[in-house]
Amino acid sequence: MTARFYRPSRTFLPCLTFALVFAGCIRLDQTLTIEKDASGSLDVSYAISEDAVAQAKAAFKLRDQMAMESGKSDAAIFDDPLVQTFLNPNAEDIKREMDKYARNGIKLESLKITTADNWRNVKMKLTFKNLAEVAKADFFRKDGFSLSKNTEGNYALKKDGAGRYTALLSPDMTNLVSPMLTGFNVVVNVSVPGRILKTNAHRTSPQNNMATWSYNYDKDPNVLSTIQNQSFSIVFDGKGLNLPSITQK
Repeated sequence: MTARFYRPSRTFLPCLTFALVFAGCIRLDQTLTIEKDASGSLDVSYAISEDAVAQAKAAFKLRDQMAMESGKSDAAIFDDPLVQTFLNPNAEDIKREMDKYARNGIKLESLKITTADNWRNVKMKLTFKNLAEVAKADFFRKDGFSLSKNTEGNYALKKDGAGRYTALLSPDMTNLVSPMLTGFNVVVNVSVPGRILKTNAHRTSPQNNMATWSYNYDKDPNVLSTIQNQSFSIVFDGKGLNLPSITQK
């Protein structure tokens, strides 16, 4: 599955001071591949500008300051260690976060972080032994997805919209975040072990049974809301397959 995915929070840039324009501050590409034996891999490649990293650090600090002044904490996406690691990537933090999921059969096969022309470029590959075990990992449980076999013997892989951060982006925060998203691009690819029969993906590739969803801020100014509310659905041929049934809410 190739995916370029980023979920912003309502506390991201709570001050006009940070509403600056950065061309293409985040570019993400991710590929999830599910094999016939329910094993698979996740290939991630993304680039984040040092300007965006600085913005994220400033947002963390300002969020904490506002929470202290108001006397209450505002739960936000930035409280998620995975998101913090994504916005400020370094090898030690990524390895530490991925080690937490070894019990789910997830292994960090490779990781490379380079810096060039004011950008941090991250490439990593995760492998997993069984999709059912991966589904138990907290980041999947919170988002929720399901895999089931229908009466025709085909499999349906689904993830509903309204993920864990759906309600966190208010209209005011959208207006503040939007100026930073020029060039922001998200692509989600999922490769399944059978011929795709039906999907709501934006496009498909029959050669490798891949469904692709893509999002581009320059083409869709409402891309943040679109991503948060996007449901993902693939029905694929189940002939010769014996995949686990997975149900999450």
